[in-house]
Amino acid sequence: MAATLGLPELSDRDLLIPVPRGVDAARSGTAFDIRTRLALDGFDLQDSASAAGITELPRFIDEIENGLHRARILTEAFQVAEQLLSAPSDEADLDRASILLAHCEQFYRAGPEALSGSVGASCDAVDDGLSFAASIDPLAIADIRSLLVANASQINAWRDRIADGDRFEPNPGFSGAMLLGGADGDWLVGDTLIDCKVYAELSIPKLRGFLRQLLGYVMLDLEDELAVRSVGIWLPRQGLMPIWSLERLLDGDPDELLPTLREGFVNATKRNQIAVHVPVSERRKLQLLADNRNTPHAMLLALALGDDTDLRFRVGRNPATPEDTLRTLAADRYARVREGVAMNPATPNEILSAFAQDTSLMVRRAAAANAGAWRQEATGSAHSIETSSPVPPAATGTVANTHDLVAVQPGNPGALAPHAVQIRQDRDPADANLGLLEQLVHLFIGNRLGWNAGLPLPQASRVWAAIADRRNDLPGLLRVWLTRLVWGIQAA
Repeated sequence: MAATLGLPELSDRDLLIPVPRGVDAARSGTAFDIRTRLALDGFDLQDSASAAGITELPRFIDEIENGLHRARILTEAFQVAEQLLSAPSDEADLDRASILLAHCEQFYRAGPEALSGSVGASCDAVDDGLSFAASIDPLAIADIRSLLVANASQINAWRDRIADGDRFEPNPGFSGAMLLGGADGDWLVGDTLIDCKVYAELSIPKLRGFLRQLLGYVMLDLEDELAVRSVGIWLPRQGLMPIWSLERLLDGDPDELLPTLREGFVNATKRNQIAVHVPVSERRKLQLLADNRNTPHAMLLALALGDDTDLRFRVGRNPATPEDTLRTLAADRYARVREGVAMNPATPNEILSAFAQDTSLMVRRAAAANAGAWRQEATGSAHSIETSSPVPPAATGTVANTHDLVAVQPGNPGALAPHAVQIRQDRDPADANLGLLEQLVHLFIGNRLGWNAGLPLPQASRVWAAIADRRNDLPGLLRVWLTRLVWGIQAA
């Protein structure tokens, strides 16, 4: 069977990127996983395992040698990574940030043990998180860079598919994950569930274990919400990305086989499960209750206080959810839950305004697209959500017209004007200012005027476009700007 699946050929492939001497291979693998998701624009820092590790850190200080100091250093290192991600000066900043975040994620996975040994000694040797970041072994950073360069074609292929509209879900969760104490995948592109394995040594048993892990994830998708139909093991150190269809692995039609297999999988976990098992049918009932506008408020509150992220998301987007429950969910640590609240037409404008500054791009988009954010008051004035920086209300109490957008200030390409971007949601789509698109196309066809072109682009676009510009990546730069601009036109 191993030969049928091509495992011997994979295990015999040459190693392209060996682990540098002295570099922690496991941490390098975690860092590269984070770095790849950054490259795919699929890493939400505040909703990451790294952030969860920092959140859990205070609980374990007494179990860690020199716990107060080491916990402070790691927390400050997380803050340094956050700053590097918000305004990277070059690709090396992103590489360094990924390693810092790998330390935080490893604490989440391994607990106090992650802050012992050489990591603990490294924390003890510095006075603050910035010094800890500066002390990272240059070989570890070089390892991340080598892996990125060697696998650029694969990453670019995924980026192209995502840009063309293929589904992309980083860290997909599974409805049955708590049957095994929690589990999530690396990412999903199209209908292929992908697991990144940064291993220097491969063997047939190890590869078989990887495949079983992926099939286990498929079984945990109890209601087939993700509709996975193939699985892939990404092997960056070997430069390989083998993919197997479920039809081949299961030797039959997955649509026919999966329901029975999943039922058997659930039954097999009953003796060892960590969480209380909720049958598929029962969980579906809870989802229907969370979505139903006629569900009693007390029951919606109970679902909102539960551990199931998907149910909290559904309660958050339910227009019948009471305002006090919406306010509770608006502060949820998971961006997915906050996104549900941002989608809810009953969400108060003040919460939607706060979401305009949320750390999650998806939350900001949902808030900007929420029709409830543009409800007309009795006075006839409209409320607005800013898509870039906070903007004080106009003297007349109305939202500025998009034709009056204030552009990037000439001579200062690094700063937006105070009234950066405002978009009205209550006007005819036919009034969209397509002149901006014409101006942008002319910019690249005629000449490159750089940031003095006067285009009212949000901060995120300028950061990423500046990176593309430094790399002389004109097609990438154009793609970034056009995508952002089309989003703005559609929202308007």
